[in-house]
Amino acid sequence: MNIRVAIVDSDRGTREGLAALIRTTPGLRLGSVCHNGHSALCELPAAGPQVILLEANLRDCPGYVGIARLRAAVPGALVVVLSREPNPRAALAAFAAGAHGFVALSSPPVGIVEAVAEVMAGGAPLAPQAARALVERCHVEPLPVVEASELTRREEEVLAGFARGYRAKEVAAWLKVSIFTVQTHVRNIYSKLGARSAAHAVARYGPTARLASARPE
Repeated sequence: MNIRVAIVDSDRGTREGLAALIRTTPGLRLGSVCHNGHSALCELPAAGPQVILLEANLRDCPGYVGIARLRAAVPGALVVVLSREPNPRAALAAFAAGAHGFVALSSPPVGIVEAVAEVMAGGAPLAPQAARALVERCHVEPLPVVEASELTRREEEVLAGFARGYRAKEVAAWLKVSIFTVQTHVRNIYSKLGARSAAHAVARYGPTARLASARPE
């Protein structure tokens, strides 16, 4: 089943680039393409997108007002904010307003596609700049470690791939499985660890040595 994706961005070039990316990516289907918050609020309720790629700080929706309005107008839709300034403070503000993901607009195409897949899998994709700040905070305030027995061997291998810095597609190649298999494992990992992103899951699982021992069979 294709994931229905809507785009809301004030820049024409950005809209066209994202639209072309969605159209040419297997598993994704382009829905409405809107140039501002007002048009999005008018069109998206009827279109029923599953994921909304939303420009941060739209001119007619200052701050992150647009996130709350879209979530109210399109219940069930997952909002991924695309930011030109992906700093930790902006990410926290977006999540506080109800966003499900926060990605740098400068991300390579594969990064945006993977953000859509991750948010659909129950995760919360986060720009590396903001993720680094979160990891450093976890070093200061360690999270409770989850028992090793809670993950299967294959789930540990998937998590080990993320600990190496791999993206989901790279983990699939490393383990010689399909991207869909990896996404299934990711959903299970997030559920078991109470995590919202790959970085969060790695931090929740504890000592790096535990993951270092996980290798593809």
